[in-house]
Parts: sequence; C-alpha cells; structure tokens
Amino acid sequence: MMSRVARRSFWAPLFVLVWCAGAGAQAYAPWCDRACVVSVGAYATGATLDVTSSVGLRERNPLLRGREGRISIPRALALKASVVGLTFAFQRKHPRLMFWIRCSAGALYAGVAARNWRVEVGR
Repeated sequence: MMSRVARRSFWAPLFVLVWCAGAGAQAYAPWCDRACVVSVGAYATGATLDVTSSVGLRERNPLLRGREGRISIPRALALKASVVGLTFAFQRKHPRLMFWIRCSAGALYAGVAARNWRVEVGR
C-alpha cells in the first residue's frame, strides 16, 4: 500500500498536466488575455493543491466523496473543471469579475489544502 505522501506525489503531476493543457488551450482564444491565463493558472494551482492534499483523508464534501468516504479524483476533476468552464461562459461580458472569481477560488482552495496538510491521516 502506498503511503499518503507517495499517493500525493503520484496525483500532483497528473493534475498539473491536465490543468496546464486546459490553460494552454484557452490561451489561443482571442477573448482570453494574459490576465485570464494567469487567473486560470492560479485557480488550477489551488485546485491541484486541494485535491492532492485530500488524498487519504475522509472527504466532507458529498459532491467529491466516493463510495468509501474518501475523495473521488474523477469527480473532483470534473467539478473543479466545470467551475473554470462556467467562468469562461461569462468571460466576454465580465472579464474582471471572472478574473477575481478564479483568483479568489484558487486562494480559497490553497487555504483548504494548507488545512488538509495539517490533518492526520486517521481523522
């Protein structure tokens, strides 16, 4: 059985790769400027830290919880990617608001990840 640190180090590069591919695809859109790409990067970093820090712990969010009560990686990826997709839907009309929503969500996720890193595995 893999240790908690080994599981985290396994999933982290996968999430970073997926998020960077999505941000790179949006970078070529004419309505996505540099601030848009930076905010997607901030959101992706926070979301990646959150998901990788949750591996091995009991998940409290029922949308992200799997059958055994731990985080479901596919559900987490789908939910966090849908937030980015939703902000892209409103990007043309409200670019500054969407920038701040993505940056704030990334910071919030990073805070949750910092809390998760301090929690012991047995809890």
